Amino acid sequence: MTNNYTIIPGIDAKLKSQIKGLFYLKNNIIMCSKKNKPIIILSELDEIFKKHHNDKNHTGVNTTIKSIETIYATVPVNKLKDYIKNCEVCSLKTTLLKAPTGKAIKSTAVWGQVVMDLIDFSSTPDGEFKLIHFKDHFSKFTYATPLISKQGE
Repeated sequence: MTNNYTIIPGIDAKLKSQIKGLFYLKNNIIMCSKKNKPIIILSELDEIFKKHHNDKNHTGVNTTIKSIETIYATVPVNKLKDYIKNCEVCSLKTTLLKAPTGKAIKSTAVWGQVVMDLIDFSSTPDGEFKLIHFKDHFSKFTYATPLISKQGE
């Protein structure tokens, strides 16, 4: 196998020798000597991530890495994680999959667990109007009645 190396001005001899062992140039593409695959160029990252993440139903980090590594030598994992973290579709997916917070209200008998709401309609043009609402969690029975005042007597 013949490697075509190009000399890059401004790089010292020690670094040149290290690069010669790790990379080579093939058809103007930087290749990894170990894996014999192309290296990802930073300017191409968004396009590559879009192709392997967005175009494949917004798969997760590991699946996207496997997909990219079938073509390229390495994947900048931190940059991929940032890309997926900022992906609008993925952020919507993860929020929909989150479990609800808090504990469910469990009732075992009628009127065993009751919720009460006091509703004040004083900002309406009709004047002051107050309503008290009760709801039984077991039977789902609802009862509402108007009040003259919110003050206890």
